[in-house]
Amino acid sequence: MRELNSKTAPKTVRPERIIQFGEGNFLRAFVDWIISNMNERSDFNGSVVVVQPIEKGMVDVLNRQDGLYHVNLQGLENGQVVNSYRLIDVISRALNPYSHFDEYMKLAEQPEIRFVVSNTTEAPESVAQEFPAAECGLNVRFVPDEEPYHRRKVTLLNGPHTLLSPVAYLSGVDIVREACQDPDVGRYIYKVMFDELIETIDLPREELRTFADSVMERFTNPFVD
Repeated sequence: MRELNSKTAPKTVRPERIIQFGEGNFLRAFVDWIISNMNERSDFNGSVVVVQPIEKGMVDVLNRQDGLYHVNLQGLENGQVVNSYRLIDVISRALNPYSHFDEYMKLAEQPEIRFVVSNTTEAPESVAQEFPAAECGLNVRFVPDEEPYHRRKVTLLNGPHTLLSPVAYLSGVDIVREACQDPDVGRYIYKVMFDELIETIDLPREELRTFADSVMERFTNPFVD
């Protein structure tokens, strides 16, 4: 198998517009995947400088690959099986501030930098005009208050996940997908989720039902055992 780098795969050079604190799987498969789609679908034209937040991380691995990697999406979307690969080429470089502090500090002098991303970032609504994710059909929102969406996630994703565990276990069902597909356990999970939990969240009902439907698709992912 060939090594993945800019000599073996295409990589477009773009202005560094984003500083991203964190090089882990979540940010790279979520945020950087979104930026890759924005570059393709709009004139966003930006790349990401990744900053390693802890002393021992994986920026050396990323730099050996010139910031290139693939995202493999596997699951269900609107009832259809999805199994896709995408080459992500948005990371321009990855920095370890513990060993390259001066280079890290120079990021503050780059006039093209417009966004800072971390797992806990907050942003004003005006940023949405410069970050065209929604225009590209991506499920990204800039909201004045994150709390209702945090509550939605914890209630409608973590809640049913926790709820089904003892019921499924006592019913002899081993995995989440089988629990959701079981005629009795699945009906119980659906009823609690759509008839009870949704009623506790102060967001539009149609929006909550759409999110709940996506959670059920996630729970029934045919690629996860």
